[in-house]
Amino acid sequence: MPLIIITGGPVSGKTKRAHELATYLNKTHEKEVLVINEEALKMDKSVSYKDSNSEKILRLAIKSTVEKSLTTSNIVIADSLNYIKGFRYELYCIARTLQTTITTIYCKTPLETSKEWSKLQTEYKFPTEL
Repeated sequence: MPLIIITGGPVSGKTKRAHELATYLNKTHEKEVLVINEEALKMDKSVSYKDSNSEKILRLAIKSTVEKSLTTSNIVIADSLNYIKGFRYELYCIARTLQTTITTIYCKTPLETSKEWSKLQTEYKFPTEL
């Protein structure tokens, strides 16, 4: 079934929107809705984004989980930064190979708003170097 990619900057509301969308889709469709993100993969965001190698491992985990999970009986929501166009294209190719639809949702949140939301969070803080 469909693949939904959610993309946006850090602390831009992606995970909140992914869970709201999953709740809505669970109520309106008879398909199982899977949200694939760092939490679902039991990966720590602060560790996964500390350097390029750690981020590459995270992207590979997301990609392989999406590929395994994308079936005719469920809807998959890929919730991560997904800021690399080539990575989104790889997910697009997986969906097209399985002959399913794909859409991308971009959470466009102003930088200052993301910083304010980050102050309210306990588990993941906005990177201070931005």
